[in-house]
Amino acid sequence: MLFSVALLALVRVAATRGAPAVRAHPFFAGSAGALQVVAHRGGMAEGPENTIEAFRRALASGADVIEMDVRASADGELVVIHDASVDRTTDGSGRVDAMPLSALRSLDAAYRFSPDGAATPLRGRGVRIPTLAEVLEALPSARVLAEMKSAEPS
Repeated sequence: MLFSVALLALVRVAATRGAPAVRAHPFFAGSAGALQVVAHRGGMAEGPENTIEAFRRALASGADVIEMDVRASADGELVVIHDASVDRTTDGSGRVDAMPLSALRSLDAAYRFSPDGAATPLRGRGVRIPTLAEVLEALPSARVLAEMKSAEPS
């Protein structure tokens, strides 16, 4: 047992000797170990999830980071949506990876958003499923955590 502990200590010292100093990644600059507020899907109570509107509201409310889910459309465009299908959050139905961007753009991303469980205040107001490029362009200084989703079995 003593030999194992000594060997482990020796390996640890050897692994760190001569290693370059670890520098903080710019993503974490200014956080200095402080807790960070991450708006999951843009803060789903703030607006229709994974939309530019939700991300803007979350940042205005003090979120440090916006988290989003990214999928590829049928024509290879990167769109910001959590589910493999559009059924739960929009007025459409079908798999994201089976729909071209033009079809995804025609859907109302706020159709089912209801902050109080009854009213749908943003339905029909032009809220769309954004592309990743649109989010990054609309919020150039936002710290973004993007989860790349792949096709899921039906």
